[in-house]
Amino acid sequence: MTVVQINVSDFGSTGAIVRQIRDSALAEGSSVHCFFGRVSGRIPDEKRVGNVFSTLFHVFLARVGLNGHGSYFATKKLCRELEKLDPDVIILHNVHGYYIHLKTLFETLAKTKKTKIYWFMHDAWAFTGRCAYFSAVNCEQWKDPEGAAKSERCASCPYGHRKYPRSLLDTAKREFAYKKQLFTTLPVDRTILVSPSEWLKSEISQSFLSKYRCTVRKNEPDTSVFYKRSEGEIKEAAALYGIPLEKPVVLSVAMVWDDRKQLPVVVEIARKLPDHTVCAVGLSKKQLREFSRKKGKLAPSQKGFVPGNFIPLGRTASPAGLASLYSLADVLVNPSLEDNYPMVPLEAQACGTPVVSSNTCGSPETVTNGIVVNDARSADAYIEAIKKITGGTTV
Repeated sequence: MTVVQINVSDFGSTGAIVRQIRDSALAEGSSVHCFFGRVSGRIPDEKRVGNVFSTLFHVFLARVGLNGHGSYFATKKLCRELEKLDPDVIILHNVHGYYIHLKTLFETLAKTKKTKIYWFMHDAWAFTGRCAYFSAVNCEQWKDPEGAAKSERCASCPYGHRKYPRSLLDTAKREFAYKKQLFTTLPVDRTILVSPSEWLKSEISQSFLSKYRCTVRKNEPDTSVFYKRSEGEIKEAAALYGIPLEKPVVLSVAMVWDDRKQLPVVVEIARKLPDHTVCAVGLSKKQLREFSRKKGKLAPSQKGFVPGNFIPLGRTASPAGLASLYSLADVLVNPSLEDNYPMVPLEAQACGTPVVSSNTCGSPETVTNGIVVNDARSADAYIEAIKKITGGTTV
């Protein structure tokens, strides 16, 4: 059997899922071909769709309201390879990310005669006008047919057009119609949507993709990497990152600390739990510089003082390093407002660390050892849950 996978990158959480599927298919004797918009060399024989120049031009087109209209020649080359391979299975992951000319790819997929198509819904971008997430602003303009009137569907994105995919114009209404026209051309009898959570499956059933069968495949952490580390490894990691182990350690991890991840809430947890050490992992260089300047002083963007027991950290050098941080923590806090089925809580629990999670989207479904709070925006709600696990007092 010949299997093809297409994703924006070979790294990050979706890249890890691609690698897991690849390894399983190879073990079953299949031939696997992986195509990415960005590559890091993590998969042997992987192929890149386009190059840095086609990506940058695609970004430019997106900025002027033509997201998904770039990378034409790169996508034509991809489609020629698909026709040559004539795969039994094509697995789509994130087809957004400035590397796929949508019309070219989906017209090719619609013409396949026998190929099974699995489309992994890692976010909600496929059935909205613009955004990958909508829950934090309670948007229902994308719903079809029971939601807003057709004239109002994604007519004005509540997130505006400055967030991903960024644009100088609000093109949500036009993009919604464009996606619906293209994506519903996939053959119904040979296309299966794959959701990581029951929550997202329910949302898909209310969208223009509802005619397709949708199955739930919950993501799993790589337990060959994410497992409870030895006491020696924990002490070594604590020394490396400057984390004192005398007090309970609260860890919070994100690949990108944007608004939906609620970094100010994590800082507030540190202010109100002085007998704990609170670490945020995955901060950008800009965020690290800001915290360096504001340590112990008023930080306007963080809604108050940055306390001495708050430790901001960048990304770890390797997944093994992250596993050591999970292992040394007494509790992991996941305050995300929007996540379909986040990997971070799964990885932490695989390392033996209980989780305090928000109650939004698919996050509650990830918690098997821990507590789900009732108010995702309240630092006090997370603090009360933390205290139940670690003890301690608030100020």
